[in-house]
Amino acid sequence: MLHLSRMSLRTKILLFTTVAIVIGFSAMILIIASNAYQSAKAQGLLRLQEQARAYADQVEGQFTAAYQLPINLALAMTGMQATGVPERKVLDNVMMSMLASQPLASGLYMVWEPNALDGKDDGYRQDWPKHDPTGRYTPYIVRSEGKIIQDTLLGSTQKAAAEPFRNNPQQYTAPYESAGWGDFYYVPKQRQQDTVTEPTSYDVNGQQVLLSSLVVAIKNAAGQFLGVAAVDLPLASLQASIGQAKPFGVGHVSLISNAGLYVVAPDAANAGKKLNEADFPAGFMTDLRAGKAVHFERDGLLYEYQPIKMGNSQQPWSVGVVVPESVVVAEAVSVRNWAIVVGLIAIILIVAVLSVVLNVLIAPLRRLAVAMEEVSSGQGDLTRQLPIHGQDEIGRTAQAFNQFVVTLRGMFLDVRSQSEAVSHASQQLAGPAETVKTSSIHQAEAATSTAASVEEVTVSIQHIADSAHDFEQTARETGKETSASQFKVDEVAKEIAQIHETMAHLVASMQSLNTQSLQVNQIVQTIKEIADQTNLLALNAAIEAARAGDMGRGFAVVADEVRKLAGRSGEATIEISKIVNTIQGEIHKAGDHMQVTQQQVGASVQLSRQAAESMNTVRAGTEQMLVNIGDIANATREQAAASTDIAQNIETISNMSQRNSDAMSEVGASVKDLEQMALHLKTIVSGFKL
Repeated sequence: MLHLSRMSLRTKILLFTTVAIVIGFSAMILIIASNAYQSAKAQGLLRLQEQARAYADQVEGQFTAAYQLPINLALAMTGMQATGVPERKVLDNVMMSMLASQPLASGLYMVWEPNALDGKDDGYRQDWPKHDPTGRYTPYIVRSEGKIIQDTLLGSTQKAAAEPFRNNPQQYTAPYESAGWGDFYYVPKQRQQDTVTEPTSYDVNGQQVLLSSLVVAIKNAAGQFLGVAAVDLPLASLQASIGQAKPFGVGHVSLISNAGLYVVAPDAANAGKKLNEADFPAGFMTDLRAGKAVHFERDGLLYEYQPIKMGNSQQPWSVGVVVPESVVVAEAVSVRNWAIVVGLIAIILIVAVLSVVLNVLIAPLRRLAVAMEEVSSGQGDLTRQLPIHGQDEIGRTAQAFNQFVVTLRGMFLDVRSQSEAVSHASQQLAGPAETVKTSSIHQAEAATSTAASVEEVTVSIQHIADSAHDFEQTARETGKETSASQFKVDEVAKEIAQIHETMAHLVASMQSLNTQSLQVNQIVQTIKEIADQTNLLALNAAIEAARAGDMGRGFAVVADEVRKLAGRSGEATIEISKIVNTIQGEIHKAGDHMQVTQQQVGASVQLSRQAAESMNTVRAGTEQMLVNIGDIANATREQAAASTDIAQNIETISNMSQRNSDAMSEVGASVKDLEQMALHLKTIVSGFKL
């Protein structure tokens, strides 16, 4: 597939327009076809509904006409109940006349409750088989071989069952009093209203006939149930009529009873059979029993069911019409096909006309493209002018192109002139640029040599600065140690001074202790004197006691004890005196030693104070030396930094000289390039016709 960027403008416009037209027409055709389909389908469904309603009305008309017989008969019997009931034979003839007036009915009958008609049932018990064994009035008027006759209401099976009770009616139970075969009577009696029996095969004149009974409940004025009047309607005629119908030429019609039995079926064999509700949507039979119209689609078929009102029975039946959906929408398919054909033809015509119009409109653009290609190739004629046809977008584009060419021609003339000037100027710049380049190279070399020398000086100064810094650090450490030593010497001097003071206090204490020991010696001497006096007194007391004889014995004993005590006290004072003398001797010795120690400590205090003063002098000198060394180190660092700056500046000058040299080399190269560009511009401009 050709890439869009390589397509011509005509092809692109034609392509996108065609796509847009196809999409637009397709959408339009789709909408038209869809609307036509839905409209035709709606019309088809409406026709289907109308046909189903028509068949329903047809069947309902037949049932309504047939239903009129029992209705009229029930009304007549109700009237007779009020005015007087004639003989049963008269009633039989009336019923025959009524049946003759309705050709669709096969039979007309009544069933009365026991003695509800005329109270004469016992008189008719032997009227067999027109009455049952109880004599109840159950007339059955039928058509037989073109004639209207009276037959028994009981079938052959029911008659055989009733025969044994002819003479024993009390034990007889009528079959129509129970569900099943007797639904034509049992159900209306239970419902107390009109009833349509489900399709059932009955024995009529010896033949099995599928029929339904249209039953009317007979009631008196008080609403009491008296019996039923009914007509039998054969259903085979419906199968022959609407069962053979072909709606839309291909469909079929069915008739469904209230209980879901086929009355008319597409297959006649299914008549009287119950339909399969699984073949229909959910709630299908519920809607039919409610008398609702039902329509749905399934398997390509359209189903339409219309209700039939069955008298007053409230048991509607339904007529169903089934046709293929394709038949109903055939017209829509035709309309859709025509819309598609017309759309395709319209698309082809529009694309053809558009192609012709584009050829006419694109021709000036082709000429413009050719002119632009010539200009872009570098060999164009800038004196060429495109013809202008009209003032549309293409005409204005051609006009703008002509103005562009005029402007471009002026620009190229200026370029040619300027390129010559540039070529001349570049030749003049080449010489000075080379000179500047050479000078820059020499300057860079000299700066590099100077930078190397300065770098060596900087290294030496930096080494001196580092040494001064190290010496400064050492001096500072020494100053710190000196300060620490001075502090320690001061502390030692303080401690020695405190020892000196302590020794002075200790000498004073020893002198005080010596004094107190002298006082103790005096006290001991006094005690010794007291002991001597006491001893003397004890001796005198003993003498006096001896003189007193027996009377003084006790006193003598006491005096002896006092003498002994005084002796021991004297001895103790002698011991204490010796100890005190010894202590005084030791105190004298300690005092002498203390005085010598105090003198030595005093000398130490003087020496520590002198050491502290010397340390102060050393510390002051050290601090001054640190200041001087710091100044030297700072000055050396400043000289090293200045030398480094000088070396960096010289390096910068060298780099700048090198860059100048490089720049001048580039200038020289640019001058050469500029000269080449000027020559190239001349070559380009020379390719155009100016």
